[in-house]
Amino acid sequence: MTQPTTPPWGDQGSQQGHASQAPYGQAPYGQAEDAPPWNPAHRSAGGYPAPGAYGGYAPPARPATPTLGRVALAAGAVALIGSIVNALVIGAMFTPSALDASDGGNIAVLMSLGLANLLLVWFGFGLWAIIQGCVAISHRRGVGSGIAALVLGLIGPWVGVVIAIATFTAAFADV
Repeated sequence: MTQPTTPPWGDQGSQQGHASQAPYGQAPYGQAEDAPPWNPAHRSAGGYPAPGAYGGYAPPARPATPTLGRVALAAGAVALIGSIVNALVIGAMFTPSALDASDGGNIAVLMSLGLANLLLVWFGFGLWAIIQGCVAISHRRGVGSGIAALVLGLIGPWVGVVIAIATFTAAFADV
C-alpha cells in the first residue's frame, strides 16, 4: 500500500476543495469569524473590510471658536489706526516752516521720509488681516470678524496714504 504524496505548498486548499478557507480552520484575513464571505456589509471593493465596519473610533469634532476672526480684526484695526497716526505725524513734521529752519531742514525731510517708509509696516498688518480674515471666513471661525478684518486690511493702510497726501497738499498749497 502506497501513501499519497504530499502536495507542494500552496496546493493544499485546491486539492481539498476549500479554496476560500485559510489553513488550520482560520477565517481569511479581514473577515469576521461569524460573517459569511458574501456579506457586503463587511467587504469593500478590494476585499478588505469596509471602513468603520468594526466600529472604528472617530474623534469628537472641535468646536469652531471665533478667535481666528477676532485676531484678524485686531490686525486690521492696527493697520488702520497705525497708518492714520503715522500719516498725521508725517504731515505735522514735513511743513514749509520745518524746511526753512537753518539747522533742521534736512532732519525734518529725513525723518518724514523715514516715517513714510514706516507706512509699509501698516501695509504688512493689512496684508496679515486680509490673509487671516480669508482663512477665518473659509473655516467658519469668526465669519463676521473675518469680513470686517478683510475690509479693514484692504482699506486701512490706504487711508493713511490718502491722509498723508492731503496733509502735504494742504501744507504746500500756498508755497
